[in-house]
Amino acid sequence: MMPPRGGTSELGRHRPDLSGRRARHSCDRVPSEPTAPRAGRTRQRACGMVVCRARGGRTVCRLTGGSAAMTAAEYARPEILVDTAWLAAQLDDPSVRVVDADYPQAYGRAHIPGAVGHLDANIYLKSEDGATLMMGPDQFAQTMVRMGIGNDTTVVVYDSHTSLYAARFWWMLKVHGHRDARILNGGWHKWLAESRPVTMARATPRTTTYQPEFVDSLHTSCDLLRGVIGRSDSVIVDVRNIAEYTGQNDRGNKRRGHVPGAIHLEWLEFMTSDDNRVVRPAAELRAMLESRGITRDKNVHVY
Repeated sequence: MMPPRGGTSELGRHRPDLSGRRARHSCDRVPSEPTAPRAGRTRQRACGMVVCRARGGRTVCRLTGGSAAMTAAEYARPEILVDTAWLAAQLDDPSVRVVDADYPQAYGRAHIPGAVGHLDANIYLKSEDGATLMMGPDQFAQTMVRMGIGNDTTVVVYDSHTSLYAARFWWMLKVHGHRDARILNGGWHKWLAESRPVTMARATPRTTTYQPEFVDSLHTSCDLLRGVIGRSDSVIVDVRNIAEYTGQNDRGNKRRGHVPGAIHLEWLEFMTSDDNRVVRPAAELRAMLESRGITRDKNVHVY
């Protein structure tokens, strides 16, 4: 599964090339594999330009232009989201593991100090055969150990694609029973906008062990989904783009369209439309969900 490409609302978040004094920040749509910007040219985009400079042994990048404002909100589970100031204060905490959920090429270009990245292109943590689109417990445990993540590690995950990959990584942690998993609200883009430090140095994973505990309630199946179609106590939500939902784009699938009765609510609608791309305030999310019939009394199945 590759990033959605059909919506005009999606913005790509490329990493700066730190080989020179300046680096560009692209606001194109998300590619399947980010490519490095061409050297020797500075281009101003609507979302601003990233300027990187060495400062005190670290490289600090700042986004010029665009809004850095973030609206505070009350969420049902506020601990899931952390802001950039909180993470900046935790970078030297050995119990915190920062994970860059982007492709390895993006991680190698620049990342938050201390962050570990994917060792290969399997950023969705699929099974080895790719059939289930989800690693089994044993393979997941081995992957976590390679990244220096133990059961008691506080994991903070981010990406440069509006938290698309970060949310997938977070969900994989939670479905395998990880207790303390969080998402950096605003991700890489907001980190740069606030002139937070970045580095090209690869982090050395700590020695850990990992014992997954699969949580069935956070995972659904085709058989389970078939059983809830048409039930008044359940709602099925299709978070793909509208072209996929209507069947105009098959995205490589064998069949077009959507699950019968599924409500369309593209995942990007949960995020703000400004340059920061943070999660929208709780009141806005609640109103949006309720307007689609997604209420607290329903069992929600998402795909």
